[in-house]
Amino acid sequence: MESAIVIGGGITGFSIAYNLAKRGVKTTLLEKKYPSSGSTGRCSGGIRNQWSREHEIKLARESIKVLEKLSAELNFNILFRQGGHIILAEDEKSMNNLVKDTETQRDVNVRTEILNQDQIKRILPFVDITKIVGGTLNRKEGVCHPFSLLYGYQQSFKKLGGKVLKFTKAEKLDIRNSKVEGVKTNKNTFEADFVVVAAGAYSKELLKTIGINIQSKVLKTEILATEPLKFFIKPMVLCKPSMLFFNQTIRGEVIGGASEPSNEGYNLDSSLEFLRTFSKKLRNIAPPLRRVKVLRSWAGLQEFSPDESPIYGKTEIQNLYIACADSGKAFTFAPKIGEYFAELITEGQTSWDMTPFSLKRFEKKINQNH
Repeated sequence: MESAIVIGGGITGFSIAYNLAKRGVKTTLLEKKYPSSGSTGRCSGGIRNQWSREHEIKLARESIKVLEKLSAELNFNILFRQGGHIILAEDEKSMNNLVKDTETQRDVNVRTEILNQDQIKRILPFVDITKIVGGTLNRKEGVCHPFSLLYGYQQSFKKLGGKVLKFTKAEKLDIRNSKVEGVKTNKNTFEADFVVVAAGAYSKELLKTIGINIQSKVLKTEILATEPLKFFIKPMVLCKPSMLFFNQTIRGEVIGGASEPSNEGYNLDSSLEFLRTFSKKLRNIAPPLRRVKVLRSWAGLQEFSPDESPIYGKTEIQNLYIACADSGKAFTFAPKIGEYFAELITEGQTSWDMTPFSLKRFEKKINQNH
């Protein structure tokens, strides 16, 4: 039986591990802390396929199809709520970009609607429509509960014989003759036929030890939650160019952020500056929410590749694969990416062209510059 090690206990790592185990691969997942302790447990749970690039739109579209059936497959309620996702344009430039993106989305059978002010007001009556030019809506999109999705994968992974080793930090990859043989951790060394590095923002540090240098940036993004309110926000809302986003949980809390990553680094402290920025932007768009009380705030890490698209696929090291630099898109892409990685590892190819996500795309640009 072939064996694999997946490094990283976030949504990408667990999706890959589960799909490998489903194909009969003896799989072990290593997590330096505990499952969901990283970016997955700190994200807003937004799921959308309203992107600008065709390959990202297609991947998100297929991921949503997986999510629609996943609760039944895992026998676990992942709490995926397809209440839609509205993007509000605060100026004409943003609106023009949304229209252009919508055309690209429609070309690959993603049905995104273009909304005028009146239509937006009917869906979001609390929004100050004078601050909005227009927007777009995709009704297939929505919100998925991060912990439920991850625990659903984890539970099924274990039932398939998969092992989860908590508080086991991958310190070095065991490379011999340009082939990965295993992983050295803070506890001992594990051997495997295949290794997948899916450790989120910490992947680049591990890969650097074997000479794979990913020119990405790791940035902090903050989010907050308010007191519970009577349910009134059905879709997830994103505003451009301010990058304000918010949605409401099934418990009534408004979860939101401003998508303004701060200085580069791994600092996870919450800041008063974020609370001020978010409050100002939210009051501007949704004045009725100005007196809502904030209960808590937290921070997570996002790793941005040079072109802000994830890095997925093979490396120059035989049997070593990477899934990182997700640029804040991993939670949407993970359900389908797990299936593609399982295909790639067990069959040597995928049913869909993953080349646009390959690490080699940056190597080509470097060679062209020289």
